[in-house]
Amino acid sequence: MAPPQPPSPPSAKASPSPLSSHHHFSESSPLLGSSAPATMYTPVPTSSSRSHHHAQAQAQGTSSSSASASASASHPRKRPPPLLATHSQASASSSSSKLFNSSTDACFSPTPILHTNDSHHGSADPLLSSDLIPDSHAVLTDAERDWLAQDTRIPKSIAFIVGNEFCERFTFYGIKSVLLIYLTRYLRIESNSATAAVHAFNMFAYTATLLGGTLSDGYLGRFRTIIYLSLVYCIGNLVLSLTAVPGVMPVNPSTGAPSPWGALLGLTLLALGTGGIKPCVSAFGGDQFHPAQVAAISIFFSLFYAAINSGSLLSMFITPILRSTSCFGRQDCFSLAFGLPSVLMLVSTAIFVAGRKYYRMSPPEGNVLGRVFTAIGAARRERARVGHDENVDHWLDYAALDPEFAGSSGAKFLADVKQLLSVVWVFLPLPLFWTLYDQQGSRWTSQALLMQSTLSVFGLFDVTVKPDQMQVTNALLILSFIPLFQRFVYPNVKWLDGKPLRRMALGMVLTGVSFVMAGTLQYAIDAGVYASMENGQLVEVTDHAARAKLAEQGTLVCLSGCVPIVWQVPQYIVITAGEILFSITGLEFAYSQSPPALKSVCQAAWQMTVAVGNLLVIVIAESRMFDAAPELFFFAGCIFVAAVVFVVMASGYVKSGHARPMSPGPLDAGRQGPEDEEVDM
Repeated sequence: MAPPQPPSPPSAKASPSPLSSHHHFSESSPLLGSSAPATMYTPVPTSSSRSHHHAQAQAQGTSSSSASASASASHPRKRPPPLLATHSQASASSSSSKLFNSSTDACFSPTPILHTNDSHHGSADPLLSSDLIPDSHAVLTDAERDWLAQDTRIPKSIAFIVGNEFCERFTFYGIKSVLLIYLTRYLRIESNSATAAVHAFNMFAYTATLLGGTLSDGYLGRFRTIIYLSLVYCIGNLVLSLTAVPGVMPVNPSTGAPSPWGALLGLTLLALGTGGIKPCVSAFGGDQFHPAQVAAISIFFSLFYAAINSGSLLSMFITPILRSTSCFGRQDCFSLAFGLPSVLMLVSTAIFVAGRKYYRMSPPEGNVLGRVFTAIGAARRERARVGHDENVDHWLDYAALDPEFAGSSGAKFLADVKQLLSVVWVFLPLPLFWTLYDQQGSRWTSQALLMQSTLSVFGLFDVTVKPDQMQVTNALLILSFIPLFQRFVYPNVKWLDGKPLRRMALGMVLTGVSFVMAGTLQYAIDAGVYASMENGQLVEVTDHAARAKLAEQGTLVCLSGCVPIVWQVPQYIVITAGEILFSITGLEFAYSQSPPALKSVCQAAWQMTVAVGNLLVIVIAESRMFDAAPELFFFAGCIFVAAVVFVVMASGYVKSGHARPMSPGPLDAGRQGPEDEEVDM
């Protein structure tokens, strides 16, 4: 399971702060924020954006929270600075018994309010909340900022956002975990075409992040974008669930299976919904905080990340069980497997709407991505008009001839676009990582279908692992590997500590190694699985879908070389290590190296590497150039070449002078060394 996608970074009108959104460009708006302190203020409504980058926010929050924890252990908290009125102490103290609390009637009081009740900071109630959050542009004293930085309470609105994310991730990963088997067994789509369909779904979902970010930043705002696209998401779930009921769709005469058009419509709406809200949810969570309260931000992102992982873990374990249940006269039940995620998505939307009265909402900030393309178009147009000029250092400087980009503000924006393009240039080899990584839900699941899934535990009892449950391995390993790498690997392996580009290159190499392991395993599978025909002959079956069908009918003979499904675990271990090195570091790199005004655009570019990576799988799968094992080795070779190209390009990026210091990432709390480290190979 991939780590959460970061929120979109701050736009031109927003002042920067942290990583986001996984999530992901994201997810294409930013996310940062801070929570109401024991020092509480009522906000002054503003039209400015408060979103900041998720990764940086979490990074700062993590270090801040750890610092405050050690401080509180040595001596009690200081009282908040008595700078403002304290007439709300009564309501403040009454909230001390609640985990999430909101004082919405005071939210728009024009006078800042300072609560001096120390009970808010007591260790017994570390998450006490108030929605009396100071405006992000309010002028605060150093004492007030220090108090905000240590406060660990979170607004009640976060409970709704985290609950929404848990249910949405359950929905997405639940459907994704059984999708390949649904296409091959229920719709009887040939294996290569089914693989292409799975990756087309992934590609469209990540491409839709551009739509979500554009709608959110330029037109609707985050709240309305999430609501509208969540409804699209729900409709897609409903269509997919209903069309999986036998008899609902007409039968395709050529295959004898239900027509795939209903599934195609449902998956298209699903991809549009999940991709569209991806850049918005985590960023919207960041909007609930004041940027100074880094400890509370850290808690939020920890909760947000826990919601993502717990939702995906549960769905990837439960949904395959529902899929294998008998219903409607069949030995599987895809309508039930899709139905539960559909219900959870409805619950997700309802939870999000229920928190409306508690949310802080920012108006649309403007379409920054559109302005970037406008600048590029203006540069090309003006260069064609005036011809080549030797005095112009960079082709983008021609855009300064356009009135929209003239003057100091235009020059600053063009300088930011140049920095953005230098980062995007380094991204060019990166889609190959996602080409391999996302095949866990397609080729690796196809491989698991051909393996022995019933395992004996010390000869005492048997355990059956369903092929589509193997993806849980990645999610479990992610949770254990993150602290392992941050606390032990990076501090002790000096070659990697503070070297983000090296980490990413090594992550690509390890991912290639995992595919070498998968290819070797595939050869062992091919040597031991044959189909037993009616005349007694043993005939090797090379098509994965046909093999799966024969296995389901009990006509596969597992010879002495039959491979237990547990032998997939080593390749999952290696690819998860590669993911930690590449994906999390890459999010931090994309945030730290992008200009403050264009962080959301840079995050969108990062998300597009995922889309392009899935497009490459579609091309290779539909070309049918290779059998299963040679194809796995081919992909391994491709990423080894891509890793070499990346090292060369990254070295050039460092030497060019474009590299900027790296701030600690969202999961770098255990990292040793300076606060900001130079990007180096």
